[in-house]
Amino acid sequence: MIAGIILAAGRGERFGGAKLLARLPSGITILETTVVVMTAALPSVTLVVRRDTALMTLAEQICRASGALLVVNENADDGMATSIACGVGATVGATVGANVRGWLIALADMPYVQSATVSLVASQITKATTIVVPSFEEQRGHPVGFGLRYFAELQQLSGDSGARAIVQRHPEHVRLLAVDDRGIVTDIDTPADLGGL
Repeated sequence: MIAGIILAAGRGERFGGAKLLARLPSGITILETTVVVMTAALPSVTLVVRRDTALMTLAEQICRASGALLVVNENADDGMATSIACGVGATVGATVGANVRGWLIALADMPYVQSATVSLVASQITKATTIVVPSFEEQRGHPVGFGLRYFAELQQLSGDSGARAIVQRHPEHVRLLAVDDRGIVTDIDTPADLGGL
């Protein structure tokens, strides 16, 4: 099983705050859209949020409806790496090697990724050493897949650069996967980005 991790514990400061609660042209929030995309493609999805009342209220509702697991990162201010470690740790518990054979790390503010792309990236994690990075028009994007071998490294990340350091450390295991999905390189940073692709 490939487990999905959605990182939703940022402050959204460039957006002006409460970014994930903003609604897309569809009328659905950024957060819900991303969770729906991921849960449509993967059997197990963990949503990692910060302790924020408005965000957690919405996240709880979304997780109840979608079956995703909600995890609160109490150390969210220490950087994105803490959310990755928090999410990966929550998905495995005592079942490392039994059920989970890899992870797909997604960003909550990238709601335009297609479910078919998520499924495709997950399907390419064929070995414990595999790292899958999707690309659109030669630009690398998200979600990024990691095989089981990287459990310890994902748990030991620090700072705000996410899992980029792991990708850079293991170029021989990285598979660039070209996809026809602009959503993998389209994130929402400001209200002006809410208009769609």
